[in-house]
Amino acid sequence: MLNETLPPQLETALHRLYANPDPVAEIHAQNALAHTLAGARLTLYYDRIPDTPIGTVYLVANERGLVSVDFGVPESQFFAQIKKNFGTHPEYAPELLTHHASRIKDYLQGKSTTLDLPFDIHALTPFQQQVLLAALQIPRGQVYTYADIARKIGNPKAVRAVGQALGRNPVPIVIPCHRVVAANGKLGGYSGGGGLATKRKLLVLEGALMA
Repeated sequence: MLNETLPPQLETALHRLYANPDPVAEIHAQNALAHTLAGARLTLYYDRIPDTPIGTVYLVANERGLVSVDFGVPESQFFAQIKKNFGTHPEYAPELLTHHASRIKDYLQGKSTTLDLPFDIHALTPFQQQVLLAALQIPRGQVYTYADIARKIGNPKAVRAVGQALGRNPVPIVIPCHRVVAANGKLGGYSGGGGLATKRKLLVLEGALMA
């Protein structure tokens, strides 16, 4: 966790959960904890990674993991989007995101071939989460089509909805939605900063496309 100090309401809910040996009481405690977690406003922290092959990368995380990865946008636009999405301004805390920043920087510079960073996508719908977790399983150097993802989640007719869900990916690169392409061999869409030019750069970096 980024911050080992839990908000008081979370400490209370956790205490109720672990202090109840009775199964029925435990279920009630679990429900109370879920409600508390859903309503708790977790502190947001951010850092920036300058001079990457895709421009400055902005990272935002809470105690659970990364909630936003942005790039190819002015800093003012980044802050405005975070304010719109979360209703608050993140605290600048590079010391808490050193590991995250280092891993992503090395990945974009070709020094590392894997990314295994915690993220928090609880704000998305269950369907969107399902699509993004399917995209997370695509191996580096490979691409799937939108139809492949639809079949993978057991909903083969939801091709358009899959594309829309990928467009809501709050942590691109970490969840590699750039590895999903159109069935006709074209790149399809990309909601990350820089659009299709960035998508192509990432696929070339990973060896899925020729430079």
